[in-house]
Amino acid sequence: MVYSKSKVVQLCRLRSKAKLKAANECDKSQLSLLSTAHLIIFLLSKANSKCYIQKMSSIKQGIKI
Repeated sequence: MVYSKSKVVQLCRLRSKAKLKAANECDKSQLSLLSTAHLIIFLLSKANSKCYIQKMSSIKQGIKI
């Protein structure tokens, strides 16, 4: 799967909203699974943007919890 940069940014925004919603509704183990799914999707799409870097940072923070 290869996305255009604008599509990746759009998807990232949608995922960020979903992640925030999940943080409010789910426990931390479910949230970390969601983050792992995001990581896999972003690696597959080879996203190279601020959004990708922010997502990596949030995943690393999530692992530390």
